[in-house]
Amino acid sequence: MSPSPLTIVLVLVFSIILLAGQTQGLSSPTRPPASTPADVRSELRALIARRTQLSEKEAILDRLSELRRARGRGDAEGFNAFTDLCLEVLDEERGPVSTCISKLPIVRRAVPSFRVNLLLLRRVMELTDASVDQQTRRNTLAVSLAQLKNRRGVSNLLSEAERRTRNAASMDEMLSRTPEGLETPDYRVVQRYKDWEIREYDEFSVCSTTNVQGFTGFQTLAGYIFGNNKEEEKMAMTTPVFMTDKKMCFVMPSDYWKGDLNSAPTPVDSSVVKEAVEKRLVAVLWYGGVTTKTETARRKVELRERIAGQDDYVLEEAEDLLAASYNDPFTAPWKRRNEVLAVVRRAAK
Repeated sequence: MSPSPLTIVLVLVFSIILLAGQTQGLSSPTRPPASTPADVRSELRALIARRTQLSEKEAILDRLSELRRARGRGDAEGFNAFTDLCLEVLDEERGPVSTCISKLPIVRRAVPSFRVNLLLLRRVMELTDASVDQQTRRNTLAVSLAQLKNRRGVSNLLSEAERRTRNAASMDEMLSRTPEGLETPDYRVVQRYKDWEIREYDEFSVCSTTNVQGFTGFQTLAGYIFGNNKEEEKMAMTTPVFMTDKKMCFVMPSDYWKGDLNSAPTPVDSSVVKEAVEKRLVAVLWYGGVTTKTETARRKVELRERIAGQDDYVLEEAEDLLAASYNDPFTAPWKRRNEVLAVVRRAAK
């Protein structure tokens, strides 16, 4: 007995649905389910409290990390919904008693108040990035929450943030903020001043793109490094990321710093270019915090002023000033190593 047309159609529909589900599972991870307002309040309470078990914090932050990764793949709905609910809780009015306690370090550590802890988290966010637009606040909240993973509550985090923000960072401190295990271009310090220095860089190589709108530039270069090339070769991640107003550069692994760059994997994306960087003298000013366009522009002005204020080196005007970021965007600002760089030459005597 042959199956009826209806049976055949149902089997085909079921097969298509099953195949689509399997394909989706292989190609893109599912986003965690959205939290309810009550869930978010409970999770915030757990993250900022002193006595929460590490495993509980890890589970919440792992979920936030997955939401962030989904946003990187173009699906920002879950990340935005979660962080917006958190911000609603943070923006609730607090009474004068909670506000007073939050300003007294000894008292705030002794009083396990959710309302006080929310005020402390708000203060951490202000030290991270005081911008008030919603997208920046979402990112700032995620960065701040990520720092709570291995800490006993938000009060300890705020104390560290205030201390590090208050103290000007030396170059030794900046070097300690450089991510371990990642290659970075070789250089020697020729002359050091209070908060800037002259370096002589050895030659190295970069991959670059001028397609720098939004996250596009980073995703394009990261894709090339992680195997989106004709040879499907995965390369080691390096640091820093260099930026001008119109171009982003990733440092290539040291295997490609000298010799023929043709041996490096061939980009699939036509916007990715392999470039050799020659040995050169560079003036470098370092700073911590969040690297915004406004902050980078201000630091470049400072570096130009410092170069102009001494007689040993002059700026190569034909070269664009660079910004360098050594840490991933979810590193706390008071732990970040940022720099602006300008190519210089020795002044004629």
